[in-house]
Formats: sequence, C-alpha cells, structure tokens
Amino acid sequence: MHAPHPALRLSVFQVQTETGIWGNKIKEGLKANNIAPGADGKYSLKDIITALTTPSGLETKAKHAKLQRIIDEAEIAKIEREVQRGKLASLQLMKDYAADVFTQTVTFIRHSKLSDAEKRQLIEQLRATEFVPSYGKQPR
Repeated sequence: MHAPHPALRLSVFQVQTETGIWGNKIKEGLKANNIAPGADGKYSLKDIITALTTPSGLETKAKHAKLQRIIDEAEIAKIEREVQRGKLASLQLMKDYAADVFTQTVTFIRHSKLSDAEKRQLIEQLRATEFVPSYGKQPR
C-alpha cells in the first residue's frame, strides 16, 4: 500500500499568487471563520477553501437581519388583516374601551353609599392597576 499524501499547506501569499484573490480578502475569510495558521504559518487547503467560500460573519448577520425584517413585515400584515376581519381589536380600541370602563366604574363608586374614605381608597386601587389608564398618565 502507498503511504497517504501529506496535507497540502499554503501561505496566504501562495494562495494569492495562485488564485489572483487579494490577500486581504483571504485573511478576512480566515478571520471570519476563526481559522488560525498552523505552527508553520500556513493553512490547510480545506481551511483556505472554507475561508473563500463561507460568507463572513457580517454578511451572515446582514442576511439574517434582512430575512427577519421580511418575517416581521409579514407578521404585521397578518395582524392588520386580522384586525380588518374583526378577529383582533386594535390597541387604540382597547385603550378607549378600558378608559370608558374606568370612567364608568369611578362614577359608580362616587355615587355609591360608601364613605368618602372608602371611595377614595377604591378609586386609588383602580388607578394603581396596570390595566387601567389613570387620568393624564400613560398606562404602565
């Protein structure tokens, strides 16, 4: 049997000379893929091919961000269709409804036969609730 061939190892300069690809481009690909040179200062052929064919981390992040934006836009369009069909209520509609319920509840409490202290306590408890807007304040 024949002995296996030793792995082909190349320097960045050798790859640049043979392929015509700029050394900086090769180095960027090696760095993006976390490929370090061996003890001899050279890279295996597999590492060189990986560096030249695998997109850099920045390119991958950009593609991922673009796809995520498309997914988000599709989700927004889906939600808007659901609102138009009446399957979902808009946030403004829900805020208006909560404000109306709050107003009616406060009016009911104020006209009840409770003492003034009890009325104030109930109204303050309502205002402290996260789900009901208080007068002039944003809901929490």
